[in-house]
Amino acid sequence: LVPYHQPLHSISPIMSTAEETKPVSSGGDEEIIEEEIIEEEIIEEEIIEEEIIQDEEEVVDENDVPLADESTAKPPTKDGQEPHVEDGKEPVVGEIQKEEGDEEAPTDEVATNDESSTDKQGKHKCLCCGVKICCALIALLVLAFLIIYGVQLGTGNEEHESGVFDSTSCKAGSNSTTSSISVISFNTYLLDCIGALYFCEEESKQAVRLPKFGDWFKDRDEDVVLLQEVWSFHEELKEAMKDAGYCHYVTTTEQFGSGLAIFSKFPIVDHDFRDWYDAFGIGEGLAPDPRNTEVFLADKGVLYAKIQKDSTTAINIFNVHTNSDSRDDAHGVRMEQFGIIREFADSKSIPSSEMVIFGGDFNEDKNCREAICAAREPTCENQAYYNEMIDVLSADEPALVSNQTYSYDSEMNKILQDKYIGNDCAFRRFQLDYMFYSRSHLVPANSSSCEIILARDPSGDELSDHFPLSCVFDY
Repeated sequence: LVPYHQPLHSISPIMSTAEETKPVSSGGDEEIIEEEIIEEEIIEEEIIEEEIIQDEEEVVDENDVPLADESTAKPPTKDGQEPHVEDGKEPVVGEIQKEEGDEEAPTDEVATNDESSTDKQGKHKCLCCGVKICCALIALLVLAFLIIYGVQLGTGNEEHESGVFDSTSCKAGSNSTTSSISVISFNTYLLDCIGALYFCEEESKQAVRLPKFGDWFKDRDEDVVLLQEVWSFHEELKEAMKDAGYCHYVTTTEQFGSGLAIFSKFPIVDHDFRDWYDAFGIGEGLAPDPRNTEVFLADKGVLYAKIQKDSTTAINIFNVHTNSDSRDDAHGVRMEQFGIIREFADSKSIPSSEMVIFGGDFNEDKNCREAICAAREPTCENQAYYNEMIDVLSADEPALVSNQTYSYDSEMNKILQDKYIGNDCAFRRFQLDYMFYSRSHLVPANSSSCEIILARDPSGDELSDHFPLSCVFDY
């Protein structure tokens, strides 16, 4: 209660319980009131300044972007003193502190570190992804290689089709009273363009050449025909040879198989095949060198046929196609294959009274590939490769009596000329095709001979890129 006689304007404002009540004097009421008003205004201004500073800090915290002058401005203090700074630490503001639970605004250094850390993490993830993708691709390539490697080579030997055409289509062979047999070897150049990858003639051109083989053989009198590179038109070729009078046969039927076929006017009473390579060396074949691309393009080897000329005479013939020098000098590879041929022949336990003939495309030039463009060097000297070949085979050949001495001749063969158009080495004259007889079996008479024939159609076009080799073996 206020005494009634006290003036109303002298009543001091009611203070909070936390504040002390100021004494009221009757002499300086107006001065006290003015001082109190000024003090209240100062407190209100300080509160407003604190709220402004807090609002600015909240804006920085929300946008993660410091104010333009924040880098130079010192944190305000309530009493005007400089903030206390500890060694190596940011200034600590006494009364202007964020309330507990508030997030601190990131500094430039923290933001930079976060961005750098994010970039490193992104690069690390990208690198990991790249490594994983590369590993996956390598794994797929290895798997594809193993599939092709295993499927193409297998672990056994290709099964060849054998049979007899209608006997009425058979042409008579050499007279049974004549102690001789004639054999011709012909590389047909019927490469499958998908598998060949190099030096492949278009299928349309092969289709034009194919019927000409049958027509040409109709005018020939050889008893046995050995064919190589029959990788396409299998059925058409069989029909052509049947029409030519060769009704006994054993032939490949696979697109990437041996490419070998034997046709005969006499019965074929036995046949077998041995390939050069088997997957991983499992089987009778060798383990191939992956760098030898021919291994994966075809399953070449040696095809055996026992020809029964009459009741007392059997001729054992091995049709051969060895590795070429298409990529580089493959003499070392061929030497292994010549060894397989000899081993294969020995495994047949052929009586020494019977003749054994090795014929086909041996891909070993007798003269070390000397007749070649100046850009290439001969592969050997003094017929060294040829001599090594016949030593491993334990074989010899009849005399070559023809004027033509090259079975692979770019000077005489238009197909070869077209084949090497644009090649830096278009001049090539080699003898690659042979007919040998085994020294350890029935040796033919000295009258036996061979000739290289310029096989052409009536218009003068070659039938193949190789010229055939025809031999007569007298015994």
